Amino acid sequence: FIQERLIKHSRGRILDSEGETIADNRLAYDVYVTFALLPDSLKNLRLLAEPLKIPKTELVDFDRELLERVHNNIDEFLTLKEDIEPKQCADILEIARTKMISGLKMQKYRVKNRELCRILVSSLEFPSQKQTLNYLSSLLNIPMQTLLEPWQKAHNKSGGIGRFKANLLLPDVGFDAYARIENAISLGSLSGISVAPAKRRRYVHGNFATQLIGYVNQVSLADIQKRSGYRSGDSIGRSGIEASFEEILRGKDGIERVVVDAKGRRFDEAWEESLLGEKRLIEPTAGNSIKLSIDSDLQRSAQELFKGVSGSVIVADVETGFILAMASFPNFDLNTLVSGDNSKFYSQLVADKLKPLRNKAIQDHYAPGSIFKSVTAIAGLSNKFITPSYVHYCSGNYQIHRTVWRCFKREGHGPISLFEAVKVSCDSYFYELGHRMGLDALTNVAQKLGFGSKTGITLLGETPGILPTREYYKKRFGYVAPGSVVNISIGQGELTVSPIQMAMAYAAIANGGNLFEPQIVKEIINEQGDTIKKFDPVLRSHLGDASSNFDEILHGLSFVTEPGGTAYGLRYNPDHADIAKWLKDENISIVGKTGTAQVVKLAKNIKHLMVVDQVPYAQRDHAWFVGLYPKEKPKIVIVVMTEHGGFAGSTSAPVAVRLMKKWHEKNVALPKADEG
Repeated sequence: FIQERLIKHSRGRILDSEGETIADNRLAYDVYVTFALLPDSLKNLRLLAEPLKIPKTELVDFDRELLERVHNNIDEFLTLKEDIEPKQCADILEIARTKMISGLKMQKYRVKNRELCRILVSSLEFPSQKQTLNYLSSLLNIPMQTLLEPWQKAHNKSGGIGRFKANLLLPDVGFDAYARIENAISLGSLSGISVAPAKRRRYVHGNFATQLIGYVNQVSLADIQKRSGYRSGDSIGRSGIEASFEEILRGKDGIERVVVDAKGRRFDEAWEESLLGEKRLIEPTAGNSIKLSIDSDLQRSAQELFKGVSGSVIVADVETGFILAMASFPNFDLNTLVSGDNSKFYSQLVADKLKPLRNKAIQDHYAPGSIFKSVTAIAGLSNKFITPSYVHYCSGNYQIHRTVWRCFKREGHGPISLFEAVKVSCDSYFYELGHRMGLDALTNVAQKLGFGSKTGITLLGETPGILPTREYYKKRFGYVAPGSVVNISIGQGELTVSPIQMAMAYAAIANGGNLFEPQIVKEIINEQGDTIKKFDPVLRSHLGDASSNFDEILHGLSFVTEPGGTAYGLRYNPDHADIAKWLKDENISIVGKTGTAQVVKLAKNIKHLMVVDQVPYAQRDHAWFVGLYPKEKPKIVIVVMTEHGGFAGSTSAPVAVRLMKKWHEKNVALPKADEG
């Protein structure tokens, strides 16, 4: 037979912003089965039985008994024929030798001074598909039942001409198993089985940027039918960068045509070349590599600093929209997911209620809480419903008809300006502002800042969130309630946003109104290391001449860690002594906003911020923090979303400020001069 053997290509590498490898490939060994080359026990029996004139029906019955013992792993000799002449027995053994049929022996005996013999067949040595399967099971050191499922899958893909093609049976069996199988093949005792070197994905740091990087696994039959160029056993990106840039990362397999005998053993290579010529070998083509915008130092810090159970962290460049870090929690080791035996692990990930397979930075959406107040303020300023000096009297609640909305400070803030309202996060101020300007004025500005639509990030599964416009309410409820805008104005109600939307919106506030499309990939690099494509910032929209409005908001946000600010505890809480020291020593002012979004409605007499530890985890508030750094001309935006984190000032804010410190030390702080 002329058999085609694939030479697997190298999938392109994934690199961080400084060229450090995040994902590459390692050597592996895959086991293939060619069903047309598998031994046929009945066919072999017919070859042996022809001189013995054994009826076909008897051979079929004998074959059935033989295979039953193989299936049950019973080592036993069955009598094929007895009371025959020794010469005829010798002739049968010679046929078996020339046809390389193992598992036969001759047994002599005497009957009334006459020498006779019988032909015995070994159940576990006589060539058959089941014997091959049984032998392979022992070589791989795995139970037969474990091998049956992939065997059946390979068989299902081998219809028609596929019988003559090598179908992937088991990936990544390890070098020891590879050596044992190769030895068995060379001895002619494993017909129809081949083993070939392959490439497997390796994630250098295991759980680094898990959901962002994504993973690969084997193509399904549906994949092969839908996408050209894929074969059984190929890998395909399933999520993250691996999926979104599949066409870039994927290379092209090579083909080596070899000549094998009926046992699958290869002939002399020089003879093959003279027979097949130049068509014998087609070299593989490697995939292109991708250089990300991810800063590995920031990414590692984000993953180490996050103390919640579930949530996400984003760090982005304010001036370009490029993502510097994106972490989703809980995460896991990608290498375990792409290992040979990963079905149990994958099932655990799917069943996990915390949904570790989801990239919560882009795929999940939540009520934003108070971090949305900046949007409400910009809408009020842009539409001239307020000025920076406008003062509202906060009595602790706001009422429309019989409906009362309470400020988080039940006793009220008294007379309060926009600056103070942003600083202390007065709910009542924004209730009144939202009600006065109306739903349309607020949602129009929110839409310009990217809410209610996808950001365009090149990752699968992004959510647009929910921006409840007038059309939304009419379609869902048939009317627009007067209080709808009141809830939205403080980031509650029907409004939901994703962390990536919030990052881009605050970046636009910081850079003067440029709403960028978030990007992760900076360059595409070929196998030779040459850059073949660079990605420039993509501007989605510009919010007109509203820079003065943004400056007012940024000024209010710059007091979040000052006395009265919602994250003031970072300056004195002993749990955050490192932050307090940095803020004091470097005279740092943090620009940011906390947001504590209710998940369930608590009783009116309960102050939800004060009873975090007494509330069941699933009922605790979500904790947001959005930070900009540095204060003057911010360069980065940081979003920390801690699901059920309680008070944002003590959960999400410390993570963001420590990331600011990390960025400062890497990009701003000058190295100390050498002493002496």
